Amino acid sequence: MRIGTCLGVLILLFGLSLVPGTAFAEGRGSGGVKIGISAAGQYGADTGGFAYVDEEIGEIRVSDMESTTGFMFGVFVQYKINNVISLQPEVFFTRKGTVQQIEIAGISAETRWRLDYVEAPILLRLSLPTKLSVVPSIFGGPALAIAISSRQGIGIHETWEYEINIEEIVQDNDFGVVVGGALNIDVGPALVVVDGRYSFGLVSWYITGDEDIDVEIKHRVGSIMVGVASPF
Repeated sequence: MRIGTCLGVLILLFGLSLVPGTAFAEGRGSGGVKIGISAAGQYGADTGGFAYVDEEIGEIRVSDMESTTGFMFGVFVQYKINNVISLQPEVFFTRKGTVQQIEIAGISAETRWRLDYVEAPILLRLSLPTKLSVVPSIFGGPALAIAISSRQGIGIHETWEYEINIEEIVQDNDFGVVVGGALNIDVGPALVVVDGRYSFGLVSWYITGDEDIDVEIKHRVGSIMVGVASPF
């Protein structure tokens, strides 16, 4: 149900960007698609490593949560309020997560958390009007994300042994803030859009299942995206 709803929002938003009409003819904005890569990591009080000794297994060491490569793609619409200020709603699929190195009784392994979301930022964008074909801007705003898949894999010597579903320990929703900068490049009938952004979660996504135990692990993601937009 959640995946179907998210796909419906993606299709609706992209369709709105293509609808002809008087407002579009007056050049009130643009709509299009973007794709990008990201460095996804975690921050918070409980992202550090630890070590302990199990009576049966022996010493177990777990590293700090490290960054991992992710990706994202989706659609956006930029509505111009004036030549400087515009509102930019977006809907993206984005992969977040982290990697930890594990050593169990002298055997090295790696655990990889893959957390997939449909994320919907609503950005306020401030552009610097120029007479050139390149328009720079900065942007920022809140972002709501819906978890659609949560997996954790264990690998030894770069061979993935197994992967498990961890939806029961991941919050259904995540809320954060997005900030960044962009360039709109006019290439004639379309716009090429390049942006760099940083997002950080405001709430912990990890569920302990025990009200007396509070774990703080939050997403942080740096991304570079490119896309194509059609003015309207």
